[in-house]
Amino acid sequence: MPNTQSVVSPEGIDAVAALAHEFWNQHFPPIIGQGQIDHMLETLQSSAASDDGSMQLSKLYLRRSCRRREAAVSIGSSLPYRPH
Repeated sequence: MPNTQSVVSPEGIDAVAALAHEFWNQHFPPIIGQGQIDHMLETLQSSAASDDGSMQLSKLYLRRSCRRREAAVSIGSSLPYRPH
């Protein structure tokens, strides 16, 4: 099973918020529009939205520079199988 880590430091929360901003803006504008992206980032994935002092991403995203390098295959192989 993959090792997960909580993000609780202000610097870590800022880093996760920056990654969320990068990924949401890369993938979702043609699907939901920029206004909805801005709303989601502000309410769910910003430092200000981190009321309890922690933050999480609900999905695994790979930066464009890391894609097509079998990273997802490597990560996926360590996950427990869950049939749909």
